[in-house]
Amino acid sequence: MDNKKEKPRFNCPDCGKKIWRKSKKCKSCAQIIRQQAYCISCKRPITYGAKNCLACHNKKQDKGLSKERAKFQNKNEWKALRKKCFERDDYICQRCKNKGGELNAHHVLSWKERKDLRLCLKNLITLCRKCHEFVHWGCL
Repeated sequence: MDNKKEKPRFNCPDCGKKIWRKSKKCKSCAQIIRQQAYCISCKRPITYGAKNCLACHNKKQDKGLSKERAKFQNKNEWKALRKKCFERDDYICQRCKNKGGELNAHHVLSWKERKDLRLCLKNLITLCRKCHEFVHWGCL
């Protein structure tokens, strides 16, 4: 009986690892490609599960509102309300329950669609930066 191990027949075109089976790529390279996603608008690589890159999302979301948004965020009323929101929630992210860090006051009902609720404390919740991105863009 000949107990010699079978030698690899191919190399992975991406990483050069030896491939034992008759597949096109090694297992790790095949998984990376399967998980790669691209922005619908600009075709840049993005996190798997997202639809748009952050730049395209911001362009689409603003639709000319960036001046209005900037004016709103510079108002003393907004700054005071934002601080009240953080104090009410004890500076804890309401999604992941982490305390402190970079916090955002998130409008539960859309800032763009519900102008009447922009300065309503009941419409705000405290989120950390990562959770805020997840809520808006579904990535991370």
